[in-house]
Amino acid sequence: MTNPGLYSGIYQQIREIAELVDDVLVNLKEEGNQADKSSRQKLGELLVQLVAERTDTLPLRMVALLVIGDDTNNRKRWARLANLLKSEKVDNSLIGELDSLAQLLEQVQADAMAKMRGWAP
Repeated sequence: MTNPGLYSGIYQQIREIAELVDDVLVNLKEEGNQADKSSRQKLGELLVQLVAERTDTLPLRMVALLVIGDDTNNRKRWARLANLLKSEKVDNSLIGELDSLAQLLEQVQADAMAKMRGWAP
């Protein structure tokens, strides 16, 4: 049996992260180094929270488990992405990593929606 309330919180958290990733991607692709740094900083801080062993909220921790899992390489990859977002370095590798993150979030969001509805993905 699934807990729709829990998955609802996870879905909402993923949606917020995905929207932020999309905003940062659009800004980077359109404006390059002149992109809105506050969104990049916010996303970088959020990724730092996701890669941390402990987080403040259950939905954020669940998102971390779904997106990063227990894979040390994934944790390092997202930590490196967080550092890039907080730095001044904007290049195609950053945009590629953000595209990958956006795709992963889309899949996790679809899985959470299916579980909210009681479907097994």
